[in-house]
Amino acid sequence: TRLIGIGRQADRMGHVGGMQVSLFDVSDLAAPARLARFSLTAAVSDAEFDPHAFLYWPAARLMVVPLQATGVIAGSPVPADGTAQPPGAPQSGALVLRIGSSGITRVGFVTQPDAASPAGYPGYAPIERSLIIGQTLWTISAAGARASDLTTLRPQGWVAFGGPQDRHPPM
Repeated sequence: TRLIGIGRQADRMGHVGGMQVSLFDVSDLAAPARLARFSLTAAVSDAEFDPHAFLYWPAARLMVVPLQATGVIAGSPVPADGTAQPPGAPQSGALVLRIGSSGITRVGFVTQPDAASPAGYPGYAPIERSLIIGQTLWTISAAGARASDLTTLRPQGWVAFGGPQDRHPPM
Protein backbone atom coordinates (compact mmCIF):
# COMPACT_ATOMS: atom_id res chain seq x y z
CA THR A 1 0.00 0.00 0.00
CA ARG A 2 3.05 2.30 -0.29
CA LEU A 3 4.61 3.75 -3.43
CA ILE A 4 8.01 5.46 -3.69
CA GLY A 5 8.35 8.16 -6.34
CA ILE A 6 11.59 9.74 -7.56
CA GLY A 7 11.57 12.91 -9.59
CA ARG A 8 12.10 16.65 -9.37
CA GLN A 9 10.69 19.11 -6.89
CA ALA A 10 8.66 21.96 -8.35
CA ASP A 11 6.85 24.99 -7.02
CA ARG A 12 3.22 25.97 -7.72
CA MET A 13 4.35 27.93 -10.78
CA GLY A 14 6.01 24.84 -12.28
CA HIS A 15 9.61 25.96 -11.71
CA VAL A 16 11.66 22.78 -11.41
CA GLY A 17 14.18 22.39 -8.60
CA GLY A 18 16.35 19.54 -7.35
CA MET A 19 15.78 15.84 -6.82
CA GLN A 20 12.85 14.67 -4.69
CA VAL A 21 11.80 11.33 -3.24
CA SER A 22 8.16 11.00 -2.18
CA LEU A 23 6.35 8.30 -0.22
CA PHE A 24 2.69 7.79 -1.08
CA ASP A 25 -0.12 5.83 0.57
CA VAL A 26 -1.94 4.13 -2.30
CA SER A 27 -4.22 1.91 -0.22
CA ASP A 28 -7.14 3.84 -1.76
CA LEU A 29 -6.26 4.15 -5.45
CA ALA A 30 -9.01 6.73 -5.92
CA ALA A 31 -7.35 9.00 -3.34
CA PRO A 32 -3.57 8.50 -3.11
CA ALA A 33 -1.92 10.60 -0.42
CA ARG A 34 1.67 11.80 -0.09
CA LEU A 35 2.93 10.81 3.37
CA ALA A 36 6.47 12.20 3.20
CA ARG A 37 9.05 13.75 0.93
CA PHE A 38 12.81 14.17 0.93
CA SER A 39 14.37 16.70 -1.40
CA LEU A 40 17.78 18.14 -2.24
CA THR A 41 18.18 21.37 -4.18
CA ALA A 42 20.70 21.49 -7.03
CA ALA A 43 20.80 17.68 -7.26
CA VAL A 44 19.76 15.14 -9.88
CA SER A 45 19.60 11.37 -9.93
CA ASP A 46 19.81 8.90 -12.80
CA ALA A 47 16.97 7.08 -11.02
CA GLU A 48 14.66 9.87 -12.26
CA PHE A 49 14.76 8.30 -15.73
CA ASP A 50 16.56 4.95 -15.34
CA PRO A 51 14.76 2.39 -13.15
CA HIS A 52 17.92 0.23 -13.01
CA ALA A 53 19.69 3.00 -11.08
CA PHE A 54 17.20 2.63 -8.20
CA LEU A 55 17.66 0.07 -5.39
CA TYR A 56 15.14 -0.71 -2.68
CA TRP A 57 16.16 -3.35 -0.12
CA PRO A 58 13.00 -4.41 1.78
CA ALA A 59 14.83 -6.37 4.52
CA ALA A 60 16.47 -3.16 5.77
CA ARG A 61 13.89 -0.74 4.33
CA LEU A 62 16.76 1.01 2.55
CA MET A 63 16.64 2.91 -0.71
CA VAL A 64 19.82 3.76 -2.63
CA VAL A 65 19.89 6.23 -5.51
CA PRO A 66 22.85 7.66 -7.41
CA LEU A 67 23.12 11.39 -6.96
CA GLN A 68 24.99 14.21 -8.66
CA ALA A 69 24.91 17.58 -6.94
CA THR A 70 26.46 20.98 -7.37
CA GLY A 71 28.29 21.96 -4.20
CA VAL A 72 28.69 20.07 -0.94
CA ILE A 73 26.11 17.59 0.29
CA ALA A 74 25.67 17.78 4.07
CA GLY A 75 27.22 14.80 5.80
CA SER A 76 29.48 13.93 2.88
CA PRO A 77 32.95 12.70 3.76
CA VAL A 78 35.80 15.23 3.64
CA PRO A 79 39.00 14.01 1.95
CA ALA A 80 41.72 12.91 4.41
CA ASP A 81 44.15 15.49 3.05
CA GLY A 82 41.69 18.28 3.95
CA THR A 83 41.25 19.41 0.36
CA ALA A 84 37.83 20.23 -0.92
CA GLN A 85 36.37 20.50 -4.37
CA PRO A 86 36.06 24.03 -5.75
CA PRO A 87 32.74 25.80 -5.04
CA GLY A 88 30.13 24.67 -7.54
CA ALA A 89 32.09 21.54 -8.49
CA PRO A 90 29.84 18.53 -8.96
CA GLN A 91 29.74 15.96 -6.21
CA SER A 92 28.77 12.40 -6.99
CA GLY A 93 27.74 9.49 -4.83
CA ALA A 94 24.84 7.35 -3.68
CA LEU A 95 22.19 8.70 -1.34
CA VAL A 96 20.96 6.11 1.17
CA LEU A 97 17.50 6.64 2.67
CA ARG A 98 15.40 4.59 5.09
CA ILE A 99 11.76 4.28 4.08
CA GLY A 100 9.43 3.97 7.08
CA SER A 101 5.71 3.31 6.98
CA SER A 102 5.05 7.05 6.97
CA GLY A 103 8.43 8.78 6.60
CA ILE A 104 11.78 9.05 4.84
CA THR A 105 15.03 9.38 6.79
CA ARG A 106 18.51 10.12 5.45
CA VAL A 107 20.95 7.35 6.42
CA GLY A 108 24.04 8.59 4.60
CA PHE A 109 25.93 9.36 1.43
CA VAL A 110 28.41 6.91 -0.11
CA THR A 111 31.17 8.21 -2.38
CA GLN A 112 33.90 6.55 -4.39
CA PRO A 113 37.66 7.28 -4.31
CA ASP A 114 39.04 10.08 -6.45
CA ALA A 115 39.47 9.13 -10.07
CA ALA A 116 40.07 11.11 -13.23
CA SER A 117 36.86 12.11 -14.94
CA PRO A 118 35.87 13.23 -18.41
CA ALA A 119 34.45 16.42 -16.84
CA GLY A 120 37.85 17.26 -15.35
CA TYR A 121 36.76 17.22 -11.72
CA PRO A 122 38.62 15.00 -9.26
CA GLY A 123 36.47 12.23 -7.81
CA TYR A 124 33.69 12.66 -10.34
CA ALA A 125 32.91 9.19 -11.61
CA PRO A 126 29.13 9.06 -11.18
CA ILE A 127 27.71 5.99 -9.47
CA GLU A 128 25.43 4.20 -11.91
CA ARG A 129 24.24 1.12 -10.02
CA SER A 130 24.10 -0.34 -6.52
CA LEU A 131 23.49 -3.79 -5.14
CA ILE A 132 23.54 -5.58 -1.81
CA ILE A 133 25.32 -8.88 -1.20
CA GLY A 134 25.02 -10.17 2.36
CA GLN A 135 25.73 -7.18 4.61
CA THR A 136 27.66 -5.24 1.96
CA LEU A 137 26.41 -2.35 -0.18
CA TRP A 138 28.23 -2.24 -3.52
CA THR A 139 28.21 0.95 -5.60
CA ILE A 140 29.36 0.77 -9.21
CA SER A 141 30.71 3.54 -11.46
CA ALA A 142 32.83 3.62 -14.61
CA ALA A 143 35.87 4.00 -12.30
CA GLY A 144 35.23 0.90 -10.17
CA ALA A 145 33.23 -0.76 -7.40
CA ARG A 146 33.15 0.30 -3.75
CA ALA A 147 32.10 -2.05 -0.95
CA SER A 148 30.53 -0.41 2.13
CA ASP A 149 29.15 -1.89 5.33
CA LEU A 150 25.35 -2.00 4.99
CA THR A 151 24.76 -0.83 8.58
CA THR A 152 27.40 1.89 9.02
CA LEU A 153 28.14 2.70 5.34
CA ARG A 154 31.85 2.68 6.18
CA PRO A 155 34.07 1.76 3.20
CA GLN A 156 35.24 -1.87 3.20
CA GLY A 157 37.07 -2.05 -0.11
CA TRP A 158 37.62 -0.67 -3.60
CA VAL A 159 38.13 -2.40 -6.95
CA ALA A 160 39.33 -0.07 -9.71
CA PHE A 161 38.35 -0.78 -13.32
CA GLY A 162 41.70 0.04 -14.98
CA GLY A 163 43.32 3.43 -15.50
CA PRO A 164 41.83 6.59 -17.03
CA GLN A 165 43.32 5.66 -20.41
CA ASP A 166 41.22 2.45 -20.33
CA ARG A 167 37.99 4.32 -19.54
CA HIS A 168 38.45 7.12 -22.08
CA PRO A 169 40.29 5.92 -25.19
CA PRO A 170 41.85 8.63 -27.40
CA MET A 171 39.65 9.93 -30.19
